[in-house]
Amino acid sequence: MNDSFFARWLQLLQRILALHEQLIAYADEKRTVLIAHDVQGVAHVGALEQKAMGTHDALWEDVQQLLTASKIPVGRNTWDTIVSLLDQPSQRAKVVDIRLRILECVSQLQAKQDLNKLLLRKALQYVEYSLELISGTVGDVTYVTPTASKRALAHSAGRFDLKA
Repeated sequence: MNDSFFARWLQLLQRILALHEQLIAYADEKRTVLIAHDVQGVAHVGALEQKAMGTHDALWEDVQQLLTASKIPVGRNTWDTIVSLLDQPSQRAKVVDIRLRILECVSQLQAKQDLNKLLLRKALQYVEYSLELISGTVGDVTYVTPTASKRALAHSAGRFDLKA
């Protein structure tokens, strides 16, 4: 592979890595605004993430165009194949390093996004529960005898004979 291909590919990979690092920062910010119950903050961070994902897709499209222009067959444009086509060991080392850093960022990003999904789900459950309390759709809030519960119906013993 020639040096211009490598320089352009390395530049695209570095931009992708920087974008992943930015997405991690957005995920951290989203966690903070979710915990603070800041609806406008969540919307703002969501907009920033959407913009970053558009850039992400465009960068990967540029990578595909570069690989196509370099006459690397579509089925063979895997990381390992491309690294094996590089001439210099220093080039290979740089690409392998960036690949590992991107994989680490993706792993961190997935973990942070999973946490944010959980926080968002909990926040929505809390809002739903609050709305049900306000609207009165939860049911009667007065005391109900244990015989009305399913567990008590399944067990014929007295109220005080149930195990904890």
